[in-house]
Amino acid sequence: MDGQIAGGIIMADRLLQSAGYGYASGSNAYGSTLQVYLASSTVSTGTAGNALVWKSGATTCQALVANGNNLIFYGPASSGYTCSSGLALPASSNASQGIITSVPVTLPNAPAAGSATIVISNAICTPFGTGTAVSSAVIASGGYVATLTIQGYAASASIQNQTCLTNFH
Repeated sequence: MDGQIAGGIIMADRLLQSAGYGYASGSNAYGSTLQVYLASSTVSTGTAGNALVWKSGATTCQALVANGNNLIFYGPASSGYTCSSGLALPASSNASQGIITSVPVTLPNAPAAGSATIVISNAICTPFGTGTAVSSAVIASGGYVATLTIQGYAASASIQNQTCLTNFH
């Protein structure tokens, strides 16, 4: 089961690496083109939430939403979902794709798992750890790091991944 969670984290990592590509630009992206939510409220950088929303176009968004130990990607179509009035959480009716699905509690002897969290931190970073972040065009650098933490099943260990958001500054 933890292997499936790790596979889902890899998929989420790839989605986050491409988040904002072709749209995000400028500085101070947090709050205007990128935002973490806890339930329906926005939170500041460094604070854990259960949803990360980003602009994928002028009037469209995409999101990773943690619902318990499930992780759902909203806006799998290239255009995302409509958010014409600024960043907005997806509606349950928006197109979505399950990234991680927890074991149903109705299964016999199903292990317990906690919930997933998402944190955005201000940090100059480079994708794949490709050297020191620089401001030149030689190595693309981002201004935010997304940390995804999911409670695993084996020994109740947390599984964590950090992704450089190279398209947000």
